[in-house]
Amino acid sequence: MSEKGFSTLDFKDNLFWDPEETQEIIDVFAVNFIETENRRLIKSPHYINSPEFFHQVINLYKEIITII
Repeated sequence: MSEKGFSTLDFKDNLFWDPEETQEIIDVFAVNFIETENRRLIKSPHYINSPEFFHQVINLYKEIITII
């Protein structure tokens, strides 16, 4: 889960950019998310549309498929 925003609209200085609201969404989701042996919530410091977020997701996916 990106800690910086969830779409182009809430990117810094865009129309819906509101770091407090973004954090509230993350907090509510985290409280209601049920982690299991096969499911975990991973927070990312990168914006969801950034190359850094993409690379993090790909690397995590590679970890998963090597386990299976």
